[in-house]
Amino acid sequence: MKYYIIIKHPAATSDFLAFETSSFHSQISQDGFLAPGLCLFGDNAYVNDFYMATPFPAVKVDSYHDNYNYFHSQLRICIECAFGMLVNRWGILRRAIPSQYTIHKVVALVTCLCRLHNFLVEMGIDEEDIPEPSATDKLFMQLQNSIKLKAHKESPKSVLIPSELLNGGKHCRDYPRSDTVKQKIRELKAKKINNLPRTVISDMIRSLDLRRPPKVVMKTTT
Repeated sequence: MKYYIIIKHPAATSDFLAFETSSFHSQISQDGFLAPGLCLFGDNAYVNDFYMATPFPAVKVDSYHDNYNYFHSQLRICIECAFGMLVNRWGILRRAIPSQYTIHKVVALVTCLCRLHNFLVEMGIDEEDIPEPSATDKLFMQLQNSIKLKAHKESPKSVLIPSELLNGGKHCRDYPRSDTVKQKIRELKAKKINNLPRTVISDMIRSLDLRRPPKVVMKTTT
């Protein structure tokens, strides 16, 4: 399995800019790099392209575009869960990296943790196989103002996650208004590329009559 870990921008950098300036983007944007029928799935921080399927903006509820957006979000949740597992496994990622760490050391640290994490996943070592932090570790993380693991309202009570780190991607709504993104959208429209993955997938969802599940309304009685 091949994966990419690219750390070259500060945290305030937009997802679009970080992706566009990565070595991975220069490879995947070439025709023939991806096998036919494959593409990436990204949120609206990115631009819909022949290698990237993004959600439809401003869709009507219960439309087939809305159904596509639902299944699209289900795929992206897997990525969010992967980051949650990574942060859950390595407590050092739930607090600020010590200021005395150099940039090169921070990059090496995160890269190492990602590689170790993937190794443990491939070896089938689950979270339950990892012992609880010792009293010394808990005290150290408390003194370092680390992010605490808490039960999430949408997860079983036995599952603890770094809930304070969730929903950080909502700031992505600002990016489509940037000049860089608008310029790329204009360039893609000028190329007049037909049958982009988003169109093909949404048409498939429509032909199969796949729909998002109805919302469950919880009622309370007194």
